[in-house]
Amino acid sequence: MHGLLMVALTTTGEDSSYHLNMTTIGPVIKDLCQNPVMIASYSPGDCAHGIGHTLMDLSGFEIHPAINICRTHESQALEYYCATGVYMEYMAGRDHQDASTKSILYPCDHYIYPAACARYKIVHVIRRHYDAGGTMNELRTLCAFFTGAVRLLSRTRQRPYVIHRGRKD
Repeated sequence: MHGLLMVALTTTGEDSSYHLNMTTIGPVIKDLCQNPVMIASYSPGDCAHGIGHTLMDLSGFEIHPAINICRTHESQALEYYCATGVYMEYMAGRDHQDASTKSILYPCDHYIYPAACARYKIVHVIRRHYDAGGTMNELRTLCAFFTGAVRLLSRTRQRPYVIHRGRKD
């Protein structure tokens, strides 16, 4: 699903009535992710995530316009799923370019839905932090940027824990 919508919605010729761009995709999002054929194969969240990949591609890897179109979804949950697709596509396509010129948390520290971003960014943050000789305490301080509840999967017990302000509940 990750690239399916991106390929389907961005490779049609520009002179085709089926070609979508940043102006025309907004009204299509709701109908596409609630289409019975789509729902039969994918959840609305998976659809919104795929739309996020598409938006990042259509925006030329400009985060702000892509996220703004994600906000046209009917629910905050689908906005979030869409943002995960935007950030995942960004990390795959541009994170390596930003590594030497932007903050270690970029773009998570600049745009809405930082947790959606952190899902894909944190592996790069950890690698770069330790490659630069950073310590675990410094990493904790760095990650304190992400406030509120964050869901983590314990690798030892394979069940989710909620960590809130340093407390395991």
